[in-house]
Amino acid sequence: MVPNNEAWAGVRVNLVGREPHGRIRPGAELDAFLEALAEALAELRNGATGAPVFDRIVRTDTVHPLPHAAPLPDLMAQWSRSAPIPSLSSPRIGTVEAPYRGLRTGDHRPDGLAIAVGPGIGPGPLGSSVAVEDLAPTLLAWTGVPWPGVDGRPVQAWCATEASA
Repeated sequence: MVPNNEAWAGVRVNLVGREPHGRIRPGAELDAFLEALAEALAELRNGATGAPVFDRIVRTDTVHPLPHAAPLPDLMAQWSRSAPIPSLSSPRIGTVEAPYRGLRTGDHRPDGLAIAVGPGIGPGPLGSSVAVEDLAPTLLAWTGVPWPGVDGRPVQAWCATEASA
């Protein structure tokens, strides 16, 4: 599993010595397999636009050193967010169509949306980004709960007064 799998796809190889019924041997065999797989993934195109479906394809052990990478996928691919992907196509696989049957029209993204309504909060956008770490201190400040040791600071535009640290 890849955290936020809607933005990244992950492939974990059935590796000899790591998995109970490993098929691919560490070393040269794994390297060749991951290189060929990355090449095949890079060929995948959005059936509607013809654009690549992945923005980046990363071998996990190049960005997360062992032993920290051990529980992660061996290869990660970042989905392109430029357009919906109703189908995939490549010379190797042809075209695969899978209509979206989910309930949501989107998914979690690094830049989200926070809306605050209440006494002393004026209408309109803040004019600057709010860090996710600032949301809990803001809620605590609204309720008058002390917040020592909490990461972040209350969003001043949403708080009449700041709770003492």
